[in-house]
This record gives sequence, structure tokens and C-alpha cells, in this order.
Amino acid sequence: MSEAPFRKAFVFITTQLTKAYFRRKGVVFRRGLISYGIPSVSAERGGSISMGENVRINNTIRANPIGRNHRAVFFVSRSGKIIIGNNVGMSGCALAAREKITIEDNVLLGGNVV
Repeated sequence: MSEAPFRKAFVFITTQLTKAYFRRKGVVFRRGLISYGIPSVSAERGGSISMGENVRINNTIRANPIGRNHRAVFFVSRSGKIIIGNNVGMSGCALAAREKITIEDNVLLGGNVV
């Protein structure tokens, strides 16, 4: 039996869980978010994280072609901001903003980007 139906179901479920988690954590995201696995978010009061359209986040070893096995991590301090543009792909990266990190449109962040 093909793995594709299970993979599609896993991505659908983890994307929905990620959206709910992001809403609870105050992460602003737009349409087209896909999350393979669930990332980690830590935002101090006053910090903000926003994502554009069609952002893809790979958080498991099976989703990452180079084999990194940790989930994406987003951290913002009280005055920190993470702004992620449209059509961005991330695999097992860690972004920590004390002030501001901006990822422009059409960027791919490979495994273990810190």
C-alpha cells in the first residue's frame, strides 16, 4: 500500500493543529500555510510573529530531504518581531528575535538554519 494517503492525512491533521496552536500563541498567518509536523512557538508578551501566504514548515525527519530531525522553533522576546513573507519554506530552522527578523518572499531556509 502506498504511503501517500497516510502522508496527506498526516500533513492535513498537523497543519490544522499548527493553525490552532498558532492562533493560541498569537501568531498571525495567511492562507496556504502547510505544516508537516508541529513547530514550537515561544512569544513573550509584546513580541509578534507574522507569516505571509503559502508558508511551508517542515518539522519532522520525513519531511526534510537532508534528514534533520528537529522541528522548527520560533522565539520572540518582548519587543521582538519575526516577519515571514510569502512563499517561504522552512525545514527544522530556529528563529529567535530580540529585535527583528524579516524573511522576504520566495525564500527557502534549509535544515538547521539558526
